[in-house]
Amino acid sequence: MAQMNILVTGTSRGIGKAVLRQFQMSGANVIGHASQNGAAAYEQIAADLSDPVGAAFLWDAALQKFGGKIDVLVNNAGIFEANKLDVPAEEWNASWARTMQVNLTAATQLCRL
Repeated sequence: MAQMNILVTGTSRGIGKAVLRQFQMSGANVIGHASQNGAAAYEQIAADLSDPVGAAFLWDAALQKFGGKIDVLVNNAGIFEANKLDVPAEEWNASWARTMQVNLTAATQLCRL
């Protein structure tokens, strides 16, 4: 079987980091994602998924590194920001929009791509 090209989002810690390591141990070609560049023991692409163009940037960068083919996508990136109900509506809406962009829209954009 040919080696799989796998993109895993949200690999800076926790579940994403563990998933990436398991894929590495299986011999797959794996690229991780984090919102910022950091010291990582694996290939990583920094992309801000709260930015509406962040998912497309991440996908294009991973495609380039993989030579044009991604076999598996693991949408693991997510955020939780406490958002109190008594803050001004503009602040509440901005925080909710950021959460939805990272947790839902970016994941959907990556699946579509």
